[in-house]
Amino acid sequence: MKKWIALFFFVVITLAQTEVHQLLRLPILFEHYSEHKALNGNLTFSDFIVMHYASGNHKDSDHQRDSQLPFKSHECPATINMNTLFVEQHNINIELPPVQEIEIENFYAVIIPDSHLSDIWQPPKLS
Repeated sequence: MKKWIALFFFVVITLAQTEVHQLLRLPILFEHYSEHKALNGNLTFSDFIVMHYASGNHKDSDHQRDSQLPFKSHECPATINMNTLFVEQHNINIELPPVQEIEIENFYAVIIPDSHLSDIWQPPKLS
């Protein structure tokens, strides 16, 4: 039961938040192709796709029907519009104190007690 509930919510969120819901318009694509095929018997499906998707935004007598095709119009009902605030930019100069270099002869001598420095397994040493 949990599997079906999770699947249901996955489908709902996917359809609402992405353009996957455009795939639900695929039957309209095939219907529209058959309409064009009835007018021009030599029209192939690839010519139809090129005519409607690759030739730019052309407006013809069936423009309203063309706009119903998948991925021709992009409306996502759950789209969040983010407004940008334009804030006046101020130049702020911050002077930081100079960086002091500290030389440590054996870095691990500070971390590791002297009793462990004579062991066989030691961390790498700076040369």
